[in-house]
Amino acid sequence: MKNYSEATTVFKQIYLRNPNDYEVIYKLANLAAKLEDYTKAGEYIALIPPSNEYYKPACELAESIKVNIMTPAKQQNTKSKIATQTGIYENIISPTGITTDSYGNIYVATFSDNSIIKITPNNNRQVFLKSELVHGPISLASDEVGNIYVANYSDNNVLKVTPQGTVSVLVDRLDKPYGLHVNGNMLFITCQGSHSIYRQKINR
Repeated sequence: MKNYSEATTVFKQIYLRNPNDYEVIYKLANLAAKLEDYTKAGEYIALIPPSNEYYKPACELAESIKVNIMTPAKQQNTKSKIATQTGIYENIISPTGITTDSYGNIYVATFSDNSIIKITPNNNRQVFLKSELVHGPISLASDEVGNIYVANYSDNNVLKVTPQGTVSVLVDRLDKPYGLHVNGNMLFITCQGSHSIYRQKINR
C-alpha cells in the first residue's frame, strides 16, 4: 500500500519491544530509504552485526542509496546503541516515569529532584533535563522522532522536550496530570484531579 510512514511507526514499536530483531531493523532501514531519509537508513544499517543474516542485504541497501556505514571491524569494536544486558539501575533519586528512544537510551523522571536523567546503553548517566519549568515530573512518554513528554504533576501541565533539549509547555491548566501515552500523533493524559483523560494532538 506504500504507507511507509505508517509502517515505520508500527515497526518502531516492534523494535522498542525487541531491539535485537535485526529483521525489523533491516525493514526500518528500507522504509527510511523509501522515505528518502538516508541518514536514518544508515543508522539502522549500522546496528546490524556482520554475523547476522541481514547484514549482507543491509550492505547492499547501503550501497544502493550511497550511504557510508561502519566497516565490520569497526562494528565489532564499537559498542552497540542497543541495550542488551539485564540488570538493575541503582542510586536514582525518587524515580517515577520512564521511557526510551529508538537508540536504546532510557529516560527517567526523578520526582523530588525535578529532573530527568538519561541512561545510555553502556550505562553512562547524564542529566537530560533540569529546568525551572520542571516541577514534580511523574510520567514520561516519547514519540517516534525522539520528543519526550513530561507529566508535570506539581505545575498541572505537560511539557514537550525536543531531542536537542528545548523545553516548552504543550498542555496547560490540567488537574494533576499523571499518566502519558503516545499513539501516532495523539498524546493521551490521565488527570487524577479531574478524574478524566485528556487527548492532545501532537505536531512532531
